Amino acid sequence: MEAVSWIADGVTHREQRAADGLREMSIFDRESAATILSFPWVEGSELVDHELWAIDVMAQIFFSAREMIGDVLEFSWVEDGVTAEEGLALSWFLGLTRSDLTVAGHFLGSPFMEAPYLHRDSYALEAIYALKGFGDEADSPLFVKLTSQSWYEDGVDDGEAALLYAIRNIDHDTPLAEALIESHYVSSTWFTLPRTGNVGVGVVSTSPISPEDDTVEAMMEAVGVLEDFMQAPLPVNDVIVLFVEPEEWKYRGTIHQFGVVPAVALETHVLFHRSFTL
Repeated sequence: MEAVSWIADGVTHREQRAADGLREMSIFDRESAATILSFPWVEGSELVDHELWAIDVMAQIFFSAREMIGDVLEFSWVEDGVTAEEGLALSWFLGLTRSDLTVAGHFLGSPFMEAPYLHRDSYALEAIYALKGFGDEADSPLFVKLTSQSWYEDGVDDGEAALLYAIRNIDHDTPLAEALIESHYVSSTWFTLPRTGNVGVGVVSTSPISPEDDTVEAMMEAVGVLEDFMQAPLPVNDVIVLFVEPEEWKYRGTIHQFGVVPAVALETHVLFHRSFTL
């Protein structure tokens, strides 16, 4: 460990938790600790706060679920430098390991956890953690229904990660939440912008999405125009829109918009597009 400059130079108060986590981890698993220390971003001379936090979280994941740390460290988005949002995803995953190891293992092996990292990855982990319940609480009925669906059982992909976050933002005791779990349609993709890098766009709908529908393409174009106008990276690398039929809209309860899931009521043959929130 002393070969890493920020440890060799003397650990500051700000770096203490990360250093302690690595030292404790190395007592039980030198190989995993050495893997973290070998990441180029960890070898840097001065780590920023979210990087130190990510190291601490990975050490906690090790002590919560030792059998899973190897898979976590193999994710390319962990190895090539953890952003603040990626650190948040690790934190939600840590919460899952403490809440339900079976669910955590299922998500660890799900396709959406692979590169590229999109903001919906963190949102999906947050969603399932919130639906699962805390401590000794019984699993919520919505969680039981969700985890019995075939689309969940065969592994959550990028489109279904967008769906999970949409469900997270709907009151759980409404018919709309249950309807989305049982029947939904998702169109989703990701592309690369010059300044922002990988950007995801997705449509979650209660009605079938026509093969001729160009909403996703229009979203991609709009996001590209916005980045070009700003001449800077976008603050969020994911845009998800929820489309709901008018007859279902009245059962929506409260829509909690945390920055990426505007809900749009569908009129007959006409889409009312709210501004995409970035």
